[in-house]
Amino acid sequence: MINLEYDTESRCGHIVLRPNQAASWRDNRTFLLVVTSVAVLVSSGFALMGAWLILPFAGLEVAALISLLWYVYSAHSRQEVVHFSEREIIVEQGKHQPEHIWRCQRPWCRFDLRRSHPWYPRQLKLCCHQREIEIGSFLNDDEREVLQHHLVDLMHRSPG
Repeated sequence: MINLEYDTESRCGHIVLRPNQAASWRDNRTFLLVVTSVAVLVSSGFALMGAWLILPFAGLEVAALISLLWYVYSAHSRQEVVHFSEREIIVEQGKHQPEHIWRCQRPWCRFDLRRSHPWYPRQLKLCCHQREIEIGSFLNDDEREVLQHHLVDLMHRSPG
């Protein structure tokens, strides 16, 4: 998901990038509640028939499902913010707060959309003084093209 906010009168603004999420954590909790209820009902029925050994395995199955859903949800909670100021471009990457911050002088920056191999998706890179930073690695190819268009537009927008 690309969220673009910039001032049309200046060359300043920012772009917020987030991966697409199919379900919120609330939806995941509802799904877990349904699956856990079914697992408890089925395993309780088997336990009443004498197959009590199913109970710990049902618990392990539910615990594994909870762990995997949390892992996937937290992996999709990351975001990238690209700030454009008069003199520099700042890229912040992280989950709940910036974990990595890169600063580049605006006149020396360029955005390249390139493919490293015909089978791999293209990568959008911010290049500045022999450094390259990949931006939007979680976006699909169409979203990367739109993002590159916005980035180049912001880079070349004339002030006032």
